[in-house]
Amino acid sequence: MLTPVQYNYLLTTMDNSLQGLLPAGNYTVCYALRNTGIKETNLAEECIQFDTEPLTPPFLILPADSSILENAPAQFSWIPPTPNGMFAKLRYEILITAINDGQSPGEALQENIPFFSDGNLYTNLLNYPSSATTFNKDKWYAWQVVARDDKNYAGKSEVWVFKINNSPETKIIAQMPFVKMKKNNPEKGIAPNGVLKVSYINETADNAAIIKIIDMANSLKASPQFSITLKPGENLIEYNLKKIMQLQEGKVYEAQLINARQEKWIMQFEHHQY
Repeated sequence: MLTPVQYNYLLTTMDNSLQGLLPAGNYTVCYALRNTGIKETNLAEECIQFDTEPLTPPFLILPADSSILENAPAQFSWIPPTPNGMFAKLRYEILITAINDGQSPGEALQENIPFFSDGNLYTNLLNYPSSATTFNKDKWYAWQVVARDDKNYAGKSEVWVFKINNSPETKIIAQMPFVKMKKNNPEKGIAPNGVLKVSYINETADNAAIIKIIDMANSLKASPQFSITLKPGENLIEYNLKKIMQLQEGKVYEAQLINARQEKWIMQFEHHQY
């Protein structure tokens, strides 16, 4: 049994003292059982690998998670890992992979041949080359960014997904307004094809929150939920609810967000399939 390992996010070199802390990176730890008799020998040994992440890994920005685009994305962008001072030579690797039927986004990145990859990016931006393979319509793609400090691992982002779709349904979703969440007298809107579009005014220091979906006809039913990242001020949130639940046509649902002040912000919506 070992005490919990602690990490020093500001440290750039390893502290080799007995209670020393580890900087971010890739590690291999080996456990050995030794015979310390007349002749010291190893009786058994086992090694495992693990990663220590920076305080915040890269955070994806565009294209937004679960977005359905009218045109192929011309640009991919993300926020660098922090704190900045812990990296001497920061570079990025971007991976984009097509998702096959029955695969999760994470499985697609691990198992499929990359649709596009570039491991030598020195800015947090990729302009997708016009000479690269063209994205297929009605096909979901997963993408992820891995940060490296020169050749050393420095953290990886979440896996986000997007799809290109020029169908009329996409235009309907794009034209739907974002419905404001309120503390009282909730506004009501439509979730076209299961896509929820809400506007939330963040008046706190919260950088993340959970949105629960309540079935108004059966409030005792388990409530699906999803997490979002927040910035100060207005946040425009678009999420495909079909990833977490089955929606019924014309049924009324309520989206609830409880912030750090324990204030409940709500809006209501109906699901309509076009």
